[in-house]
Amino acid sequence: MPSYATLSATTCPADTTQYFAVRYPTRKPGHVALCAKILHGNTLDPEKIIEWVEMQKILGVDKILVYNLGIPDHIFRVFRFYQFEGIIEIQPYELPGEPEGRNLSEAFKRTPQFLHDETLAVVECRLRMAGYDYIISHDLDELIIPRENISIKQFLQHQTAKHPDAASFFFHTEFFITTWEPTNPEEDLMIKRYRKTTVPRWECYKYVYLSNRVVTSVTHAVYVIPPYKNVRVPPGDAVLHHYRQCPEDTWKTCTVPSTVDDVMTRYPGVDERVRAVRVDTKTEPRWKVAPKGLKI
Repeated sequence: MPSYATLSATTCPADTTQYFAVRYPTRKPGHVALCAKILHGNTLDPEKIIEWVEMQKILGVDKILVYNLGIPDHIFRVFRFYQFEGIIEIQPYELPGEPEGRNLSEAFKRTPQFLHDETLAVVECRLRMAGYDYIISHDLDELIIPRENISIKQFLQHQTAKHPDAASFFFHTEFFITTWEPTNPEEDLMIKRYRKTTVPRWECYKYVYLSNRVVTSVTHAVYVIPPYKNVRVPPGDAVLHHYRQCPEDTWKTCTVPSTVDDVMTRYPGVDERVRAVRVDTKTEPRWKVAPKGLKI
């Protein structure tokens, strides 16, 4: 494997200052990394981020990579806390070129450039985290929950043994719609207050892939190295929990088949962990202080 490279257009120069060192990711056999894409805007809820990170730790994720597009300090302080702890790695992110001043808000979502801006972080994370055996790709409002009470690491090992030719595992989605009334308003954590969900849908699916068996990936697709293949995980084995408002731009109505999923109650320890981080980061749950009638 090469140690140095140059961008010379002709022959390799004799001057060693014309080269840059090639960096290879540290091998982490059996470990799981998570690509959480891009932090942007001022609407992220620090309280929900704490719940999300603590659940990822409980599930067995070893490292989370996020890209910072300039979020305000009152949100960023939570990420700094976890960066210092070692679970999160933060990389700066910017959007140069045209159109100037764009971001990843809804106003730009339907433009061709948006797809490039969003996908670059997914592609780059594949390279940066290539030393990890398994790489998860999903957002800050999503969790992959095995139906059996085991860690993500154990689940992926079982799935790999079951499908030795797998390059990736795709998951059906349960949408926990936060614009519905909470089923358990007495619960402190959002992931336990909202238990009403859609039945598992093959929509907005996300994945985990084996880093040495894929060429690259984008938000909802993985491109594999033959003869490996993508595997669709039955919802009876695991599902993607997606906590979000009603997607009215695609569903038109939120009157969709639903059920109640109580699986998050099997994690009693997450409540105490979240409360401890709230104190350390001076984070107040928004649902406790929101004006009457405002849905969070």
